[in-house]
Amino acid sequence: MTSSDAYFERESEDRFRPTPQVGGGWNPAEQHISPAIGLLAHAIETEHDRRRGHRLQLSRLSCDILGTLPLETVEVDVTVVRPGRTIELVEARLIQAGRTAVLARAWLAQHFDTASLNATPLPRIPPPSSTALVKTALRTILSMRRFATESPPALRMDSHCLMVVGMMSLRRR
Repeated sequence: MTSSDAYFERESEDRFRPTPQVGGGWNPAEQHISPAIGLLAHAIETEHDRRRGHRLQLSRLSCDILGTLPLETVEVDVTVVRPGRTIELVEARLIQAGRTAVLARAWLAQHFDTASLNATPLPRIPPPSSTALVKTALRTILSMRRFATESPPALRMDSHCLMVVGMMSLRRR
């Protein structure tokens, strides 16, 4: 696998070098934020799986973007803020040159069958396993790209990249 097949190359357990695929639409020398947030989400799930197995699932992710990110190596630090049996709060930081550039907070929750609560007359939403877009959500970047020959900017969707070189696709539930 080459760097053109992924957004990041792993340098160590917690250090990742962005590939050219991460370049932003307005400035290719800066990282687009989507791969960085995808990397944090992946780190949160990986750290959880290492500690507890697949017991809880990511249910909410909020991110604070604290500045631009040059196309340089980043570090990821994951901390459990509130451990729990059925719900957890986890914080992940994307650090570049010693400063936190993105701060993500994630709630992981136990999966419960809610079929008995179904009381709506609306048609059911298909499960994620039947929706191709959901399967690749974290690997997909939807971004505005300005091309020299196109005005206004063109909408481009890149879904051919893995998050990290050598990493298998996102885990399936």
